[in-house]
Amino acid sequence: LAAGYLRQGDDDHGTPAAVPAITGTPAASSPGQASSAPALTGFSPVVCDHKPPANAPRTPQPGAKREVNGWALLPGYSYFADPNGFHIGVPDGWTYERIGTTVCFRDPDNVRILSIDHGRNPAGDPVAACRREATRLVEAGALPKYQAVGIDRVPMLNKAADWEYRYSGANDVRMHAVTRWFA
Repeated sequence: LAAGYLRQGDDDHGTPAAVPAITGTPAASSPGQASSAPALTGFSPVVCDHKPPANAPRTPQPGAKREVNGWALLPGYSYFADPNGFHIGVPDGWTYERIGTTVCFRDPDNVRILSIDHGRNPAGDPVAACRREATRLVEAGALPKYQAVGIDRVPMLNKAADWEYRYSGANDVRMHAVTRWFA
């Protein structure tokens, strides 16, 4: 499972927002929405780094909960429940779209993106997997002006890594991404 967070406006000294917690386990594949997105694959939030379709649905989902098992979300957030077994708190009004095994959540007023990919397997070592993915995306030209901040093992989690980096997105806007990959 990989979760990515992408934001704009980093001054190369700012601290990125925390990667949100995700719960659940992958289940059987579910029907996804068709996407007009580029054919880039991988677990980086760059998969979602484009405008959503004009008809993309918005959060909250019909029947969305604001509290689960006694855990209430902040006002303006609701739980997104995916048929593949994960649920996550997402700001109300964000669009969502499925691209392959990735679910892309986008802020309609900014370029902030939250992506969840339940279909990635780090094959034993998430740190090594993040390094391979960084190399692949840079070589594919998907991360122009790539600058690694770090790829680190996450303490207290079994088989997890955080990959933080910067790159130039659309119109040469400097982007700051954090991906948490865990088995």
